[in-house]
Amino acid sequence: MAKMQMPAKEDLGGGGNWLNEAGIYHLLVVELDEQPTTKEGKPIDGIKAISTVLGGPNTGKKFDLILRNPNFNGKDKGKWAMAKLANFAIATGLATEEQCGEEVDIDWQKAKGRQYVAVLEMGEPNEQGKSFVDLAWANVYHVDDPRAAKATFSKPDLDALPANMRRTGTKPPAAAGTAPPASKPSALSKI
Repeated sequence: MAKMQMPAKEDLGGGGNWLNEAGIYHLLVVELDEQPTTKEGKPIDGIKAISTVLGGPNTGKKFDLILRNPNFNGKDKGKWAMAKLANFAIATGLATEEQCGEEVDIDWQKAKGRQYVAVLEMGEPNEQGKSFVDLAWANVYHVDDPRAAKATFSKPDLDALPANMRRTGTKPPAAAGTAPPASKPSALSKI
């Protein structure tokens, strides 16, 4: 007979340290990859924000936010992908809402160490029938955006943000809740 320390119940799933549950999450960008690849090594045309959950029951779990570059020849002329990229840039303080419609320079590497909130849902199953967590629509928000208020926040991490990374006069609550309404595609022309 041997003694064994049993893991916590939430650690029994097959997801390891990767987030595998839909929800509204307070996240930290720990790495930004501007030349991401699939697990098979195929290039992804976009960026990957490797993030860690800061608040709630999934604290410490990892999540890869993959944002594809727009296809201006596609059905929607790239508007949907552009909205996701723009929302992420605004959420992480790399751009502002006031810059919408303008051409701006974005240094994606400056997103490292920045906090944001994302509404995540389970994606469509792959060929093996497995679903993974993915961004719901273009729901990526600054931590002080009212649409982010239902996330479970890490108060110490929020308090550690410098004043220039906060939006004056707005403070998100610490309670968790349900998802905010989904964003509609933005009419952004460029970032």
